[in-house]
Amino acid sequence: MQVRNNFMNIELFSFTVLKIVDCFCLVKFSAYLDYYDIPYKVVEVNPISKKEIKWSDYKKVPILLVDGEQLVDSSGYFHCDFS
Repeated sequence: MQVRNNFMNIELFSFTVLKIVDCFCLVKFSAYLDYYDIPYKVVEVNPISKKEIKWSDYKKVPILLVDGEQLVDSSGYFHCDFS
């Protein structure tokens, strides 16, 4: 299945999600990528040491990497509603 988007060809991008194990916020996001057959990598971040994100000035997860560029304000792409 080829993803169609009016603005860009999303298949040209590389997606990596850095997250803590069983992150509830990523369920919808992962389901979206899976539904449209968009390949992505998942990096599990140790919640204590956070050694997987030592390179970043931003020390919270999730972090979305798109072609190596980090997007750290998750409100735009991960929606968590705990109310």
